[in-house]
Amino acid sequence: TAACQLAFLKYTRHCAAVVACRCAPSQKAQLVKLIKRNIEGAVTLSIGDGANDVAMIQAAHVGVGISGQEGMQAANSADFAISQFRFLRELLLVQGRNNYRRMATLVCYVFYKNIMMVLTIWYFNFFCGYSGQKWNLEWGYQAFNAFYTALPILWITVFDRDVSDATSRRLPQLYHIGITRHYFNTFVWLRWTVQAVGEAILITFISLYSLAKLSPRGEDPELFFVGAHTLTLAIVVANLKLVLWQWTFSWYAAGLIFGTVIFWWLTCAIASTFPPGVPFIETFIIGWVGLWINVQGRAAWWLLLLLVPAIVMLPQLLGSAWLRQLRPQFRDVAIEAEVLGLDMAQLEAYDIPETQRRRRIYKDAPRRSRKRLLQRLLGCG
Repeated sequence: TAACQLAFLKYTRHCAAVVACRCAPSQKAQLVKLIKRNIEGAVTLSIGDGANDVAMIQAAHVGVGISGQEGMQAANSADFAISQFRFLRELLLVQGRNNYRRMATLVCYVFYKNIMMVLTIWYFNFFCGYSGQKWNLEWGYQAFNAFYTALPILWITVFDRDVSDATSRRLPQLYHIGITRHYFNTFVWLRWTVQAVGEAILITFISLYSLAKLSPRGEDPELFFVGAHTLTLAIVVANLKLVLWQWTFSWYAAGLIFGTVIFWWLTCAIASTFPPGVPFIETFIIGWVGLWINVQGRAAWWLLLLLVPAIVMLPQLLGSAWLRQLRPQFRDVAIEAEVLGLDMAQLEAYDIPETQRRRRIYKDAPRRSRKRLLQRLLGCG
């Protein structure tokens, strides 16, 4: 009954573990669904090695199947398959924890860089009467994702880690950050979006107003002269942003960031040397012939190249430093202990407070499945 389900949910909130014996396959799945639907923020994981665990594995958010003496049914029905129980430690504490953080950074960063780049173009509409006038190198924003911001984030997504694998195994408390959805939630998404909007505003309007009356006769510079500044600054900022989001410094990542920016430099140099009137190519370099040498010959260009990235990224740098120094998390303490070579015995003995581990029950619990609710509304069940 609903009353028994609610009482069971309240009781389990005070237990470190609940053991259910002699359950049928359908009952195992019902237990998982009960927690999945009625505990706020719950992320369920089912692990099984036999055919009687298939329903439970499919009912959970994530299913792990173990192939062995009881056959391959569980492994074939699961999201992840392993051959032995002992591999669970590596799968969860090392690979799973790192991949969750990396994928969260990748998803947010892809949207961030595109929002920022597109808004630098859109803000120019206030100055051109919403005519749709272009002011950037066509090839630049066409290949923005494919060539000028792709490799550094791929490296970080595959190889970046906050602590070593040995420390991850030694401190399972680090896994709790993923359960609380620390790296990917509404607040994190809004923070990336606000940063993209704010940085696009700074890049666009600083470039526009600082380059005014810059020509030798006191006139405003030409359209593509300003656009070369905004697009280059967007590429530089988008790549340097990853320095603030990677947990372990790597010369490979630094080299990819530097190499990506240099590649953009070469693209601009080549685009500015093409003679006008070349078929097909002219479409992608319109307004750019002979421009890049003129841009680099101005002192304002080099000043903006140093000033704008510093202004744009300084708030996040100061905010991250403040949080790590005054409000450190267990992860920050573990990183510092590993870097300084400190004894981790106290960290191993650390117990996550119950207030952080306990989850609230939805007010309308126990909830029905959407399928059964729809059947009742349609009079089918």
